Amino acid sequence: QCWIELSELITELSAIEVPPANGKPGGNQSQENVHKKSRILEFAHDKRAEFIKLLVLSQWSRSAPDVSRLIDIQNFIRTRHQAYDSALQFVGEVKRDLVRAQVANPDLKTALEVLSKGRVSSLPTFFFVDIRFLFTPSSPIPKGRIFNELDARINEILRDDGLMGCFNFLHGLVLTNKINILSKQAIELARGIWAETLRIELLHRTLVVQYWPQRSGPKSWLEIGVKSGNRPGNSSDSKPGVSHLGLRWMRDGQQAISDSIEFDTNDLSMEHILRSVIALHTSQLLSTAFNILKKHLLFSTHKLSLKAQLSSTEPGDCRLDVQLTTSRSLRVSIEPMSGSIVFCGAPNVSERLDGDRTVYKSSIEEILSRIAKLRCMTALNEIETGTKALGLQSVKQSALGVDPRKLFPPGVMRTAFFTHRLWNRQWVAAATSSMDGDRWWLVQLRPAGAKKPAPYPIIPDASTALPRAHAVSETLIPPNKRLDFSTFAELIDGLTGILAIHANARYLADLPAMHFWPSLKDLQLGPDLAVPDLLFNYNSSTLPAALRMTLPFNVNKQASFKEMIRLAFHGIDTQSKLVMVVARGTFHRRIQSLNSLVSQIDSSLIIEDKGAGFALRLLVPAGHSVIVSVFERLQRLECVIAILYSLIKKGFQPRSLSLSKVAFTYGNDTKYSASFEVGVQGPSLSEHVDVAGAISTKKPLFQLNLGVKFETSSPHRRIQEALTVDLNNPTTRTGVDQTIELLSITHRLLMSFDELSSSTATDSSIVIVTVRRPTEYLIHYPRLKSRFNLCIRTHRDKPVWLLRDANGMDQHGRSQVVAATKEKIYQSKGEGWAGLGDGATASTTKIGNLVLALHECMNTPNLQLDEIEAKPQQIPEQRTQG
Repeated sequence: QCWIELSELITELSAIEVPPANGKPGGNQSQENVHKKSRILEFAHDKRAEFIKLLVLSQWSRSAPDVSRLIDIQNFIRTRHQAYDSALQFVGEVKRDLVRAQVANPDLKTALEVLSKGRVSSLPTFFFVDIRFLFTPSSPIPKGRIFNELDARINEILRDDGLMGCFNFLHGLVLTNKINILSKQAIELARGIWAETLRIELLHRTLVVQYWPQRSGPKSWLEIGVKSGNRPGNSSDSKPGVSHLGLRWMRDGQQAISDSIEFDTNDLSMEHILRSVIALHTSQLLSTAFNILKKHLLFSTHKLSLKAQLSSTEPGDCRLDVQLTTSRSLRVSIEPMSGSIVFCGAPNVSERLDGDRTVYKSSIEEILSRIAKLRCMTALNEIETGTKALGLQSVKQSALGVDPRKLFPPGVMRTAFFTHRLWNRQWVAAATSSMDGDRWWLVQLRPAGAKKPAPYPIIPDASTALPRAHAVSETLIPPNKRLDFSTFAELIDGLTGILAIHANARYLADLPAMHFWPSLKDLQLGPDLAVPDLLFNYNSSTLPAALRMTLPFNVNKQASFKEMIRLAFHGIDTQSKLVMVVARGTFHRRIQSLNSLVSQIDSSLIIEDKGAGFALRLLVPAGHSVIVSVFERLQRLECVIAILYSLIKKGFQPRSLSLSKVAFTYGNDTKYSASFEVGVQGPSLSEHVDVAGAISTKKPLFQLNLGVKFETSSPHRRIQEALTVDLNNPTTRTGVDQTIELLSITHRLLMSFDELSSSTATDSSIVIVTVRRPTEYLIHYPRLKSRFNLCIRTHRDKPVWLLRDANGMDQHGRSQVVAATKEKIYQSKGEGWAGLGDGATASTTKIGNLVLALHECMNTPNLQLDEIEAKPQQIPEQRTQG
């Protein structure tokens, strides 16, 4: 190996070029040449050291068996030496233990004296041997100077004070040792996991441990010290007591009973004592909070659950479970080391309360106040979160200008105002939450009828009427409902419905002499968010004058339906997005034909129970009162029913019926269609009528206008306008019954007029009929300058038609016409008619014969005016046509 490495070195050095010598003495001293020489010298030194080691190993290997024997002898000697030492130690321990095994001879003399006399004059002298602590953790007194000093001290006490003095000394020593051990444990805790949460101080033989030092307010600590055991001065027992370790517990600055603290003097554990103290302190706080919370209605009536788990040894097992709402709960505990109050279960709301801290609150006050705030905020937060997507919008108090403290009763801690696009802007819903319950309220922001500012009416000053609030539900969400989309949809529907009903109840309450059920106080949503119906007595004769409608002459409006009206909420109309409010009533007697008569096109009137009842359907924004419109429609319905009764009584055939029209047919041979039109002038359904104004005024707000309308082929179209004028003119005393009767009386007459109009019109046959009234007509023949008046008169209690000349004193040039009329009409007679000398009369069924006879008379050939008057006259352009 040396040869190989030398060959490799020579080969490596040969590759280094050395410059030639320059002739200087001393040989070639170039750097390359010096480097080669250094490498050769280093190689020689290294190999020489290796050969020396090899030589040593070679020489040792020649004497290896002797060395091995020497090592074995050395091990044997060491083993024997250790055995001798162990024997000496064992003998010493046996000698020491034999001292303890010594038993003194019995002192029979002293024993007999004690047994016979019950006392002893003197005791033998005792000597201290050793002491062992029976508690844990403990360690024996180390041998040496400390033990020797203790031995001497105890023997001195035994000599001077006897056994009692020795007991007192050793007992005090043990108690002091226990306090020192507990102090060391407390210090170790303060340096470990309880760092910065304990403050420890040892005063003489009293250990003071303060816990929860970072909490503000009165402090809490535990004192462990030696109590003398002496009995009170008035005690009859004069024997001295025995000192012992005692506890003094200061809880929030007040001394508390420490009997329940787990304190085992035989097994010392400062951590166990601390945990017991903190567990009792935590239990006291939570139990006090539990008892206070239990007094609130939500928990005393078991609407919400409240549970407390307490412990006297482990603070982590102490907790208070509070049900905030039907779906959310809260667990309250106290962190053992820091004393911080921990709330688990409502993290989102808890975070918002972290900054809501006052300067100082006691622990119980802080627990109660934060539980109350968390519960109320959680309850309202559920409503806001669940209803936001369904259109229930939260409104800030500043936008409403209301003060919840004045609006709602004391105890309300949280309030949230809501509105909806379907609601009247003068109303909002309010959700309030307190520890005694949650409620929904309806709040009327301002007096009804005032001008509405945008977006919400604001109460400007105290002179304006304050907002009014009314509770409509004793719970925000029924306890049997799940918090899902359908429940919140039902909630909004219920709030909308109760708002619609309440607005009408409020309007009725402001009207005098109006009775309704339930009262405003009892008007609330049902357990399943059902909207109650509103019942009220209706009698048009007792309404304020402004709300009474003037009906046509001779319309009996007292016997149509019963006084009890039921107002009900029927949901939301999907097309108009308005609230459907239905007013139901019952007729005094069933009208069998009503079901088929009521028009299906007009949904405002519905007939129910096979003609025994009716329903009025109104569409308004929620919160808008329909009472005035209901009164108006009820009176209009009375008018419509009265017209229906009149038609049936007169033998006419009703065809359809609605609040605005009663259609019917009449006629014997030929059926004609006609209708009574019922129109109303006054405030519309969307307009608000102020209650105070309605009560103070005497002028009716609504004016009913009746009209009659005939189809084109009806002969009565000629008197349509005249009938309408008479129906609405109270001085004519023409009512519906009279109008229906006129249809029969004038039927044959008007048919004959139509026949005259439909005949071929020539200059000689032109006749103009002018309707002065439905019972009076003017028949004019322009060519002959002849006018005749035809009117109804009563003869023997029956209506008859009376025809008379209407030319008056102007008969100049009409001698031929007068002679022909007298001959063929006034002094003649025909079927159903007869001349009177100066006129003619005819029955209502045969009046057509008289009209035709008159027309034939006026169209007699060669009948004309006298020649001096024969100049043709201009025919009037306007004619009375059917």
